[in-house]
Amino acid sequence: MREQRWFDAVPLLVRALIPNLLTLAGLLFAVAGVVVGIRDGWPFLLVSSSLDMADGWSARTLDAVTEFGAQFDWHADVAIAHMLLWRCLPMETAALMSGGLSMVQAGGRGINQKWSGRSAVFVFLLLAEHLHA
Repeated sequence: MREQRWFDAVPLLVRALIPNLLTLAGLLFAVAGVVVGIRDGWPFLLVSSSLDMADGWSARTLDAVTEFGAQFDWHADVAIAHMLLWRCLPMETAALMSGGLSMVQAGGRGINQKWSGRSAVFVFLLLAEHLHA
């Protein structure tokens, strides 16, 4: 028999609020970072990435992993990734990279989320920077 944890008496719906609120906060920090500008908004993006790690950790720790939470986190990652691409790159390059990023993210979703939206966008931004150098 499993050891009783302090949060086992809390309903799953309530426990799931914590990681979902962290995801929402991460999305809002990313939007703020993009609006302020990548050069000055990097602290917002750093907090957003930290919250992205914290939401998954809290969901697993609180045994509050839900399909909604997984979808919400993934869609937030995708939205942030595309915002960063369109903010950082010239329009033609962003359009090309955005299409490639969508394919990487869709493939990652099918293989147990090996690629998050933010992981993929950082790889694509590094590639774009290399192409423009």
